Amino acid sequence: MIGILDSGLGGLDLARRLMDRLPASRLIYFGDTAHGPYDEKGSESILRHALRGARFLQEKGARRIVIACHTISSAASEALAAQLTAPVIDVVAPAAAGAVRGSSGRRIGVAAARATLWSDAYEKHIRMTAPDAAVYTVPCPLIGPLIEEGWLKKPETTMIVKKYLSPLKVRKIDTLILGDARYPVLATIFQRKIGRRVRLVDGASELLPRLVEDGAFSISDTAPGPSEHHTAFYLSDVTPDTERRAAIYLKRRVPFHRITL
Repeated sequence: MIGILDSGLGGLDLARRLMDRLPASRLIYFGDTAHGPYDEKGSESILRHALRGARFLQEKGARRIVIACHTISSAASEALAAQLTAPVIDVVAPAAAGAVRGSSGRRIGVAAARATLWSDAYEKHIRMTAPDAAVYTVPCPLIGPLIEEGWLKKPETTMIVKKYLSPLKVRKIDTLILGDARYPVLATIFQRKIGRRVRLVDGASELLPRLVEDGAFSISDTAPGPSEHHTAFYLSDVTPDTERRAAIYLKRRVPFHRITL
């Protein structure tokens, strides 16, 4: 069984892709909606909360922990791997590798939450394979809340994305990493505002084939029959608005179970 760890609901996008790609996959999801998103939290707080969620997934039978959240991946993936028995797979490394692979001019931008950028994880991963790369980052604190409010087609959202990306346009980047699990739902707007010649890199898109190709799903991680019978979704807080916000990423209705850690 695969465990997906997120600081909120954005990781449901990865869960949906896994369910679509491997309908018989067995997965369990935990989103820390009581404390997340972790966009503005320090590394110690992120690790403390993330460790509780990861241990919960492990106790529920997850044989691998996939970190869908870029902030957890950036700030705490190594510490989590050291404290868990299950292998930990984060989203930053494949996203960085995908950016380097597709960047002809080695001018890479990263749009993400502040806490994701504070760790410099993207710069470190990119420069491990491309030491000559120029990496430019922009914090985008308003985009996540706008997405979860459902403002996907509002002109205000488009205007804010354009404002955040303007420094990267000045830098003439050729590749842009969407450094947040929520951002792919606005990929069309990001592409339009950064320019069609700039290649977008979506961490979930880079991670998904790697999970499959690297054998992250063994026979014991799949089962015959409808995927709904082999998935479970846990949140640390559930509100009357949870289903609406979750549908932005998941595109289907599922039962959510509230769990206090």
